Amino acid sequence: ENITATPTPEVTLAPKKKKKGLLIGGILATALVLAAGTFLTACGSKGTTYPSQKHYSQGGSSSSTTQATQESTSATTDNTSSAAVDDKNALFHCGLVPAKANGKWGYIDKTGQFVIEPQFDYVDRFSDNGLALAATKVVGRLGYIDTEGNYAIDPQFHYAEPFTSNGLALVGIGDDNGGEASLRYGFIDKNGNYVVDLRLNYARSFTGFGLAAVCVDGKWGYIDEMGSYVIEPQLDDAGDFANNGLAAVRYSDKKYGYIDGTGKCVITPQFDDANKFADNGLAAVKVDGKYGYIDKEGNYAIASQFDVAFSFNDGAAVVAVDSKYGVIDESGNYLITPQYERGDIGFSCVSGRIWFTENLFDFGYLDKSGNEVIPVQFTYASYFYTDGYAGVGIGGIDGKCGIIDTDGNYLVEPQFDDIGYRDD
Repeated sequence: ENITATPTPEVTLAPKKKKKGLLIGGILATALVLAAGTFLTACGSKGTTYPSQKHYSQGGSSSSTTQATQESTSATTDNTSSAAVDDKNALFHCGLVPAKANGKWGYIDKTGQFVIEPQFDYVDRFSDNGLALAATKVVGRLGYIDTEGNYAIDPQFHYAEPFTSNGLALVGIGDDNGGEASLRYGFIDKNGNYVVDLRLNYARSFTGFGLAAVCVDGKWGYIDEMGSYVIEPQLDDAGDFANNGLAAVRYSDKKYGYIDGTGKCVITPQFDDANKFADNGLAAVKVDGKYGYIDKEGNYAIASQFDVAFSFNDGAAVVAVDSKYGVIDESGNYLITPQYERGDIGFSCVSGRIWFTENLFDFGYLDKSGNEVIPVQFTYASYFYTDGYAGVGIGGIDGKCGIIDTDGNYLVEPQFDDIGYRDD
């Protein structure tokens, strides 16, 4: 089935103008954006689960459940995992991973030794520039630390994201008692200087395509790395650009289509739901209650037939039919026939592994063909990361967490209260 790729409706391009950065002094960094959001750590559900996925500072810890709580495949939700080992989907960044002991977070190396002693109430991954989000309840704001644990950008933000590959980080500041609605967003560089000032109602981090989706007065558009509009705010929803240069957007008729980086509509708005294109060039879309997968030309590569469909990773995607979950390949053939209840199998296959459970309390791992390659034995189990490691826990709610490889061998023996990251 071919989906007509017409240029209507057109998205208005921003007028050409001189690009200049908005620099506003040195910054004190980010508040306990302690994400009002569901956090997914490498180890498991030993912390606080927040009500949304935004990083609004209300205090708490950074961990949550291993079982994904979100099944949306809309433009605003990226269920893909890049194959790059040095990206945000690796467990170790700058050779470090967060670990929790005695109620505080620090960072360990691959030997399991603390390089940064436990002292924070919230931490996140290190970015390529060697900075990571961190915060304490006493200060109540998020800041950015270096690999020695010292603040490089002092805490002051109510909202913050990790730095992206272009060296910019999304931050937000609001009223202490004003709630999430009071936040205004901007972007800073590694020195804490504003490149885009706090003028946005909401925004998403930059992608590798060099554009960031931003919201002003209820409409979405895209800015470049200097803060200039490339596509003026006029959309009801706007997703991240994928590596193929397309982004899912929603128009006022409530239908999703896809645009390119110039704002041209290349796949006509017709979908009830649309996901970001995965690295294999396929995107899950929904029409009349069923999901299928299209290519960048808008042709169906896999016909609409699924009740739930997640993005491809490692050549496999998790789908559901009649409330049973399984795994398909890029041709739509079943690698694992639908047989698992929701919550009994992970929603993404990374490094050739996907977690499963037989009783909601004991976890193991399958390969893409459904073979049990790491036997059920863990109380907690994360997805595998792109560098081939996963966080696991044994011993129940008071147990300990460690790190295993794809063969199930321990890299770091269980000894920590928690290990890992919030769900990016």
